[in-house]
Amino acid sequence: MRLSYASLFPEKVKQAWCKRKRLGKQNDYGLPAGDYCLYDLYPLSGIAEPDIYFVIEFRKTQTLSATLRCLLYKDKAEVLISPEHLQSEQAPALCQLTQDLLNDDASLRRMLHQRKREVQIACQAVAQATETPESRLLSETAIRKLAGTLELALQAAEPAAFEAQLDHLLADLRQALLQSFQRQQD
Repeated sequence: MRLSYASLFPEKVKQAWCKRKRLGKQNDYGLPAGDYCLYDLYPLSGIAEPDIYFVIEFRKTQTLSATLRCLLYKDKAEVLISPEHLQSEQAPALCQLTQDLLNDDASLRRMLHQRKREVQIACQAVAQATETPESRLLSETAIRKLAGTLELALQAAEPAAFEAQLDHLLADLRQALLQSFQRQQD
């Protein structure tokens, strides 16, 4: 499962998207004019070098137009269309737009590297806390409840409903982890 950086660290960001690009009527990509928002997504696991995924939303219609996989290097980024996800017909142009944005903006690449490191550190902390069976953080009941909430989120047809379900999932996860940490300290 992957979540946006803003969902994982809501206290650190004001907006959910990591980059917004406004295109005029005449643009090099053949895309409709308007704002395109890039949401960066990270895996919720202890993967040593996780890929970053981007979901691109066309703000005018509030539709998701592409899901892209990003291989981030120090001096450049390679952006690919994710074969795991359904794509709109605009996905190839959005892939090129995203690649151009990342390769032209060193500060954006640095920010994404930093976010990636923060997600890795958070995942490693959780993995270390759960290494031994007796220190399991979440009970089977809590895991089943969170899985049910996730399933509801994935079934949501509207982006607002999906976001609300994910917010609910994160709140439940935080609460379950806090309770578990409290039990371990007692």
